[in-house]
Amino acid sequence: MQGVGNTLLTLQQAVFAFENKLERFIKDIETDHLLHFEKLREFKDACAASDPTQHLDIQQLAGFTSDLLQSFKARFGAFREHTRLFKFITHPHECEVDKADLIYIPGVSIRDFEIEVADLKASEMWVNKFKTLYEDLEGLARQQAELASKHKWSEMKKLQPADQLIVKTWNALPVTYRTLQHVSIAVLTMFGSTYAFCLQNIFLITQTKSWPDAQTHCRTKYTDLSLLSNEVENQAFTSSVSQTAQAGWIGLYSDATSPSRWKWSGGTNATYLSFDHGYQSTPGRVLWTPYGWKSKYPDYFYNNFFCLNLIVVEEKKTWEEALEHCRDKHTDFTSLLSQTEVLLAQRQIQKNSITDQVWVGLRYLEDSWLWVNLDPLEFVAWPETVQDHQCPTWSHSCGALTKKGLWEYRDCQEKLNFICY
Repeated sequence: MQGVGNTLLTLQQAVFAFENKLERFIKDIETDHLLHFEKLREFKDACAASDPTQHLDIQQLAGFTSDLLQSFKARFGAFREHTRLFKFITHPHECEVDKADLIYIPGVSIRDFEIEVADLKASEMWVNKFKTLYEDLEGLARQQAELASKHKWSEMKKLQPADQLIVKTWNALPVTYRTLQHVSIAVLTMFGSTYAFCLQNIFLITQTKSWPDAQTHCRTKYTDLSLLSNEVENQAFTSSVSQTAQAGWIGLYSDATSPSRWKWSGGTNATYLSFDHGYQSTPGRVLWTPYGWKSKYPDYFYNNFFCLNLIVVEEKKTWEEALEHCRDKHTDFTSLLSQTEVLLAQRQIQKNSITDQVWVGLRYLEDSWLWVNLDPLEFVAWPETVQDHQCPTWSHSCGALTKKGLWEYRDCQEKLNFICY
């Protein structure tokens, strides 16, 4: 119902608008004006013209519509109860969110939340970020309305999704607002909303398997067991998945040769860890839970699991054509947020039938490289010996991944295979 790229605010607005329309329809029927029921009015007038003594009773329709309205309001009552919480994602400096609103979000410190809100409201710089966000969302809504009026649906798909604008703003805040970021992500992922940090490519598999069998399943059906390479990824994953109350294997396991003693299934050493208290020192396979990562499980222990999925499209397209294909047929162009993800993607593109370079969602805009799905660009894989990617020509402003696992900037009109998620 919500749709990829839309937000809870969009869904809430649609629900409230539908309720208002039902109320208008009920009044229209009860007053017998039938301004919104043209065919019914014509039928009623025709009946009266053919037999003046015949009276068409339409009040039963008003009763049915009223029942529908009450049922709809009951089903979506939470939207009215949590209006302040929903508004928080775009107006954190104006909303008065309290403890009752936050009980639905796991792992939130009320104390930290209140202090961070107080700091944010006092910062003109960060408040202005959200004022700019609102202006951007307003502009996006105008563009959507104009294109919809002209039935230009393919053009609408090229617009930047609203949730990406929101996440970009929250990503701009420093780590001192980590609790607020956690709440914003949790709100964005309520009611099945997509996660704009690329959680769309993680799947919960509700088939209980051992960790080795789960790894085999993910590598056969998808790409590999999922990985969580940094704090932002892990928080967003927790906010999204914890609503299912499902624990599951992730691709982390103990390895004595790794500096951190932990390694990802994709082959790299783990540099970020988020274990529940007392579990990090215990070797074993790792289970994700809403309360933290847990290890010490042997191979014969069975559980659900999470798979990462990268989709290599063996069609040759320009970068822009590939972007449109990914957003039309899948979710978006892929981002590669860690060395592990690069290794996994590199493994997927080794077939001879795949071009030597493949497009990914990397683009040079406004003097910097960025991921077009607005994932944070912190990890890079440019060749160490070549630095001219720092100032590419306008035509060579699109990023590709090579079979050697390195990034290259290339002519955007070149036709290559590409990776979606």
